[in-house]
This record gives sequence, structure tokens and C-alpha cells, in this order.
Amino acid sequence: MPYVLKDWFLFEVEKYIARLEACLALKELRRLMNGFRLQLQQMYRSMASISLWRLILLVLKRIGSIIKNWLKESRVDECLKAILHGSYLVAFEGLYLFLYFLHFFRAFLTLIDYFADQDNKNLVEVTKFLYACFKIFISLLMLAFMIVMLAHGVAPLGLALYHNIKIFFLVYSLSKLAISFFTLGFSFINCKNANSVLDQIWLKKHYENNIKKHREILMVAVPITLALTLVSLGLVTGPWFWVMVAIASIFLIIDMAKAIYYYVNGSGVPEPKVGQLPQENAFFDVSSNNYYYRKCRTARLKNDDMEGNRIYLLKEIIIKIIQLQTKLENNSASRFSFFSEKKKIQVKIDGLIQDAQALREGEDEEAKIQTCLELLISLQIDIQEVKDSGNKPIVSMTIIQDYIQGLKKQLQLMKNGNEYSVKLALNNKNNKLWKLIFTEKTGKESTEKSQAFRQSFFRKIPDCGDIHDSVEVFLKQESQTQRSNMAAG
Repeated sequence: MPYVLKDWFLFEVEKYIARLEACLALKELRRLMNGFRLQLQQMYRSMASISLWRLILLVLKRIGSIIKNWLKESRVDECLKAILHGSYLVAFEGLYLFLYFLHFFRAFLTLIDYFADQDNKNLVEVTKFLYACFKIFISLLMLAFMIVMLAHGVAPLGLALYHNIKIFFLVYSLSKLAISFFTLGFSFINCKNANSVLDQIWLKKHYENNIKKHREILMVAVPITLALTLVSLGLVTGPWFWVMVAIASIFLIIDMAKAIYYYVNGSGVPEPKVGQLPQENAFFDVSSNNYYYRKCRTARLKNDDMEGNRIYLLKEIIIKIIQLQTKLENNSASRFSFFSEKKKIQVKIDGLIQDAQALREGEDEEAKIQTCLELLISLQIDIQEVKDSGNKPIVSMTIIQDYIQGLKKQLQLMKNGNEYSVKLALNNKNNKLWKLIFTEKTGKESTEKSQAFRQSFFRKIPDCGDIHDSVEVFLKQESQTQRSNMAAG
């Protein structure tokens, strides 16, 4: 009997081990499948990215331009007349059509990127959009003339119009060069004027990156534009023609190599890390019209003071909401509703209130009262600092005092509890603001911040976007701290 039990026990153990091995194998298989799926997703995103397809189209465009230039033997007019009656008609004209299609699709991808991207659509992005529209227009115009010329033959008037339309490409190229020259000079001046303060150093890196980028663009684009302009306008003949074609070809190859290199390796300025910049008085106006300026609240968060970071972000949110509400009051009287920013401003306010509520998420009544009290004290300290310094605050001192009184009322209501609570007047904007942040919800789900929320007319990164990004970093920071405390406890 003991032998039977022993055999049964060993059999059950073996069954359990086999089952465990099967589970482990299945778990490992699932892990491998998930890893493979993630790799496929990453591969798809990289293959489907607009930047990759723009790079492919650029390479094809450069190769096509080199072939087209080497097929020419003399002036454009003479070359066209000869080719239209020769054996290279289909191939040469087909190459022209192919190049114009590449111009069109590459510009069209810029338009798609503009509408698909949810980031800030500032003046720079709008300029890129308008340039893409212009290039699409002249590409379609050239394609239409090419198709008509191939279908019905060449007429002197059509050929003259064709060459006149080609000048638009030259205008496009020269204006892009002008913008690069302006950006280079502007960046150089601002780089020299930047001081040694930490946030100024960060701005300086942006301008240094701009100088490097546009210097390389101009070093390649100027010789290409000059050489191709001389060739296309028939200003060089004989051996000089081939010299210009060779120079253009060399720089076109360099441009391809440069584009591939920067696509693989990337280029840009790294984001400042937490704790790199000091926290400043929320009421001081330290902003500038600098394109790259941002307060960079993420870098002003501290690594070891979660509650201090929470108060700091709440203050930044409140001050920005006060600014937006003041702007909303002035905008609401506009007679031109089409140009009114009222809806966009309201989206920004709602988004900031949601961020403030996210900072209050999960707190009990006692913690809410404590935070409200700390916020009140911190605001009063900042106001006193503004008064002592004699500097002009970012918003009217009268408006600030009104909001402080609203916060005091809200704190009193929270301390008294439900039996002593009095309904705050919703027509009082400062009372409504504190009520929304500390006791109520907006009634709107917190979603990915829209383009309207992140939009700024000039700056690369707007205040609202900068605040939201810093709130996201803080929430991750808080979550990691909580997990660390749970693991330690």
C-alpha cells in the first residue's frame, strides 16, 4: 500500500510539474508574441510615418533631377524642341511628369501632416502650410501643361507659358532660401544676446541648433539653386554647362545623404529634466516674445517635494486661468465672430481646470482642505513679494485680491462641511473657479488635449501645453513615489 501511495504521489507531482512547464512555456510564448507584435507595430509606424515617405520622395526627386540635368545637352528651349521630335520624347517627358508628381505628393504630405498633427499650429507651421499649398498649385499647373502638350503637341504660346510657369519654382526656391537666411541671422543674433542664466542657456541651445541646421541647408541649397538656375535659363553654354550640371549633381547627392543621415540620427534639443530650473513667483511676468520661450514648468519641479510641486502647478494653472478669463471678457465683445477666439479660450480654460482636478484626484476632504490652505498661504506670500519688489504683476492686483477672497470663502465652506455650506454664486467667476477645482467636476471627460488647447500664434510651445506637460510629468512622478513607498513599507 505505501508503494501505491508513493507511485500515486510521484505521478501527481509529475503531472503538476508538466502542467507548470506548459504554463511557463505558454507564458513565454505569449511574451514572445507580444514582443513580436510590438516590433511589428513599431515597424508599421516607422514605415507609415509621413517623415519617412517625405524622405523617400526627396531621394527620388533628387535622383530624377540628376538624370534630367544630364540628359540635357544645350539650352532648355533647344533641348525641348529637339526632344519633342526625337526618340527621347516618351522617356524625357515621362521623367518631367514623374518629377512634378513627386513635387505634388511631397507637398501634399506636408498638408496631411499639418491637419493630422494635434500639436501647436503657430505662425511657423502656418507658413509651411502656405508654402505647401503654393507648391501643390504650381505642380498641378505644370502637370496640366505637360499633359496638354503631350496630347496635342507643342504650340509656341503653350511653350512660352510653360517656361513662364517654371519660373514659379524658382520663386519658390529663392523665397525658401530667403527664409533660411533670415532664420540663420535671427538665430545668430539671439544666440549672441542670450546670457548665462539656466533657462537662457536652454534657449541658446535651440538657436545653436537652428544655426547648425540652416547653415547646412544653405551650404547645399545655394550651390544647387545657383547652378540649376544658370542651366535652366540657358545662361551657360559649352564646357561651363557641364561644370554647372556636375556641381548641381554633387550637391544633390550631398543633400540626399544629409537628409538620410538626419532621419536616422535625428536632430534637436533635449527637453530640460526635472529639477534643472528654480521655481519662480507665479505673479512675476518673466515671459518674452521669443519663439522658443517657455516657462518650462517641468524643469522647475523638485525631485523630493511632491506637495510643493502640487502647490506650484496649481498656482501656475490658476494664474493662467485668470489671464484667459480676462482675455475672454475682452474678446466676447468682438463684432467679428469669425475672428473671435472665444471658443478657443474656453477650451483652454476647461482643459486647465481638468488638469487642476487631476492634481486633486484621490484626496479626501481633510487633504483637500490642507492643500487649499497651503495654496492660499503660498499665493499670499507671492503677492506680498510682488508688493515689496514694486514690480508690476502679470495680472491686475485687484483681480488677484478678488480671487484670493474667493479662495478664502471656498476654504471656509470646506471647513464647515455640508451642514453649513452655502451655494456659491455661479456668476462670480472667482468663486466658480475654486468650486470647480476643489469640489466639483466640469462635467467633461478629461481627454487628449486638442489643437485649440495647445495653439499659440507665435511661440513653439504655448503656456497651456507647457502646463499640461508638466502636470503629466508630476502625475507620473507621484505614481512612482507611491509605488516606491508601498514597496518600502
